[in-house]
Order: sequence, then structure tokens, then C-alpha cells
Amino acid sequence: MAGPEQALGPERTEWPGAKSIIALDVGGTAIKSGIVDPETCKILDRRTTPLHSNAPASDVLSVIAAAVRRHEGHLSDRMPDGLGLAFPSPFDYKKGVCMIEPGPQAKFEHLYHINVRDELAERLGMPPAQVRFMNDAEAAVCGEARFGAGAKCERLIGLTLGTGLGSCFVNKGRVAKRGKGIPKGEAMLYGEPFEDGIADEYFSVRGLMARFPVRDGPSTDVKTASRLARGKDPEMRRAFRGFGTDLGRFLEPYTSKFGAEIVLVMGGLANCLDLFADQVKQEIGIPCLHGQHPGSDAALLSVSTLFHQLDPKRIVIGA
Repeated sequence: MAGPEQALGPERTEWPGAKSIIALDVGGTAIKSGIVDPETCKILDRRTTPLHSNAPASDVLSVIAAAVRRHEGHLSDRMPDGLGLAFPSPFDYKKGVCMIEPGPQAKFEHLYHINVRDELAERLGMPPAQVRFMNDAEAAVCGEARFGAGAKCERLIGLTLGTGLGSCFVNKGRVAKRGKGIPKGEAMLYGEPFEDGIADEYFSVRGLMARFPVRDGPSTDVKTASRLARGKDPEMRRAFRGFGTDLGRFLEPYTSKFGAEIVLVMGGLANCLDLFADQVKQEIGIPCLHGQHPGSDAALLSVSTLFHQLDPKRIVIGA
């Protein structure tokens, strides 16, 4: 079900330290992973493993376990201190139970009510206590808030725009779950109302693609649409600008009530942020910025803090 994994970057030239964490950012179509060495604050042996997240539960769990095993050969015959996973919501992060029901997200729905922690621990021969989870959006946003683009801000809202809308409210480097402007319940934006539905339906890949003009031939993907928009295709430019305007309109009540200084955007749609950031800013009145860390680095750093503290002064962007 999954194709061959890909190693990212040059070959690693050093062994990780004794307290290393295997960190995974589990997305709808791929798993980004690496070994985080808390002693040097470096991410080693970066890899990407394709994933069909809506496959049967046993297949999904097997691919996640295989992604972990590919790093074990780089640990010099030692068990890692832990396995940290950034995983989409809804999910019981303390118990390790997936709560994603069948629906429009069309990902991980066959894991519904399955204890992912216990399943992975059994497959990998690890104590369940060594397998820990964090919300994927919170992991990415907190990584940027502590170690990247948001390090100089006290209050910010971070978004991960991809197969769904992930979000996180941050105050002084920590996730804020309650307060003015923060949605009740999970404190996340994906289920908040917008127009005739919820935000996740509008501010995601499928929401953006629904704005693209209908043309002859196969449907246009985001990468192709971005290229056309940058080439001054007027209809595509309007699609991205309209997406940004509506995203800004949706965000404005939350940014103003929360007192956010910036909005950070990560995820797959951050690659085309230049096509709609100005429209978002016009609506919310504060900067809309791209995260500084490449790929899933911010999330991988965050999940490692489930086991060890990292020194922000030692972290080098992209190292």
C-alpha cells in the first residue's frame, strides 16, 4: 500500500546521543520522521514514508511501525528513549486512542476507537509508556513558537493547512486551551462554523480546489494551480485571493479577541502562501507569516519535548 520511503538530505555523519527520540509527523498522505538528539538539538536521519491513511487499520499501523523501524539501525543497537508522534485530531492524546470518525476528512477513519499506542508498542516491542502523542497542528505551531518564526511573540495563532485545517492558540510558547477568542471544547478551529458548513471544509486542500475554475481535461491540482496563478492566470489568481479573503474573514474574530500578534501558516498550502497572505492580512490587520522550519522539523522537535527539554539557543533552522 505504501511506496518506498525516501531519505531526506545528505547521509548522516554522526551517531545520535544516548537519549535520542524517534519522532514522527503522521499526515494524511505521508509520514515525516527523524531521530531527534536532545543533546545536540539536531534532527538526524530524516525520512518520508508514503501513507494511505484511509486504508484498513492493520495496514496503516504496519506502515507507521515500519517507518519507526527504518530508524532503529541508526541508534547503535540501543532502544530510543521514546517514540513521539504528531497525529491529527480528534484523538485522545493521553490514552493514545484515535477518535476520527468516518467523514469528509477521509483519513484514519478505520482507526476509530483503536488504541494506537498499544498497537504500536506491541508491533515495536516497546513499553506503551514510551509511546506518546501530540496533536499534529499543536506540534508544528509550538515548534515554530518556541524555536522558529514565532519565538519573539507572546500570543499567536498557528494554522496547518493541508488535507484539513489544523490550528493552535499559543501564549508564551505554550498551547492555550481557554480564554477569549479560543473555541470551547478542543480549542481548535476546524469544526467552527463558516458559511454553510465548518471551517475544515473551506480552508483545506479540498476547499481551495473547489474554488478553481472548471476547465477541460483533468481537474487542476494545487501545485499546477499555483504555477498558473504565479503566471498571472486571472481566474486562478482570483481563486487564491478569494481563499485568502475568506480565511481572513473567518479568522478575524479569533485573532482580535485572543490578541494575536501574528498568524503562522504551515502545512502543504503554506507553499502557496504568497498567493493569499496579503488578503488574509487585509482582513485580520496583523502579519500572516510562513513558518521558518523546513518540512516537518518544527513538529519533530515538539514531539521530542514529550520526553526531553530542548535548548532553543542550540537549535539551528534547517540543520
